[in-house]
Amino acid sequence: MAEKEKTQGRGNPAIIKDLRLILERVPGLPQERILEAMEAARAYPLRVTNFYLREVLNGSPDDPLLDVILPSAEERETPAETWDANQASVRVVDSALWSQKYPQEGLIRLNTYCSALCRYCYVREQTERRLPLDTKELERIFEQLAEGRAREVCEVILSGGDPLTSKPVLLSLVGTRMRYCNDRRREHGMHPIQFTVHTREPVWRPDHFLERWPEYERSFADMEAYAYVFQVIHPREVTRPFQELVAKIARAGNRSALLLNQHPLFRGINADADTLVELYQRLAEGPAPVKPYYVVHPFDSGTLARHRLPLPESQRLMQELFGRVPGILMPTLVVPTALGKAYVSPFEPLVPGSGPGRWRLRTKTGQEVDYVDLALAAKEKPSPMCLPVVPR
Repeated sequence: MAEKEKTQGRGNPAIIKDLRLILERVPGLPQERILEAMEAARAYPLRVTNFYLREVLNGSPDDPLLDVILPSAEERETPAETWDANQASVRVVDSALWSQKYPQEGLIRLNTYCSALCRYCYVREQTERRLPLDTKELERIFEQLAEGRAREVCEVILSGGDPLTSKPVLLSLVGTRMRYCNDRRREHGMHPIQFTVHTREPVWRPDHFLERWPEYERSFADMEAYAYVFQVIHPREVTRPFQELVAKIARAGNRSALLLNQHPLFRGINADADTLVELYQRLAEGPAPVKPYYVVHPFDSGTLARHRLPLPESQRLMQELFGRVPGILMPTLVVPTALGKAYVSPFEPLVPGSGPGRWRLRTKTGQEVDYVDLALAAKEKPSPMCLPVVPR
């Protein structure tokens, strides 16, 4: 598999790490942007797929999706990763691969690798190399999920890196162990765990899966995932190979999986109603429709300053969508905070926080937080991103 990733014929690598090969696909890119990308690439890993360059980018120097793949000098100014800062007080699994923010939900990082690196990713510096997974540790995770202390857990998310960059045999093992875990939970009067896969690989490399579908079909069938949550951020990423692959994934195995999409908002890339309406329509029109699930207000870490937008603007965008898409295609606006997700409905009043550029939000667990809106309070350079509200 590794060898096939490196070359699909000489001079035509499936995964590209050489900035010069990317720049060759974008004639007319301003010299200052080229120099900026070259300088930033010395400090940060760079990786994109040949498929994305060939089938998704439009070749224009003004293509907004270039910001998704080209390094930027602004990356040096983004805060350090805070995604794992909030953990549940009780962890039901003792493993470095396990992350748990909520009593009812946990996440398994199956690997630390993605076929391509989104420049907005809050863990992009941690996804440069494949770290070997100890399958015994994976089995131990599912053993502990079958124990009584994990009674509250009702969902396990398979993530990474990207879980679908793992070998098919490992994906099959995950499915086998999850079924074993759920059988044991039923024996002890516990509810089974719903298993969800979060991935962007069908955007980056649908051709890879389609070419090897007989091998992957068994793995998707073995996983028996309850849902697949894709990350598609722009209409052009809904390619025909993506739609074909998603349909195959949906039909693999004995039951159909829910197909959902969640994506971040970025000024200049997708933070306008026309782009999102087109995205949701294209996702709905494929042979296996994908439902919009979450729209994510820009993360504090990873998101470049030029792409941030204030929370009221994100909310206004949801208001505009509300009048343009069917209710079934209306996603939920999520604000990521260091204390967990907060949901903001299109028409709820936003409550000011303790100072300029702050909002008082409530997380999904009911905890009030004083959230710093970096697009409004950039000069404050606050840390941490939000603070718990202490009752008076």
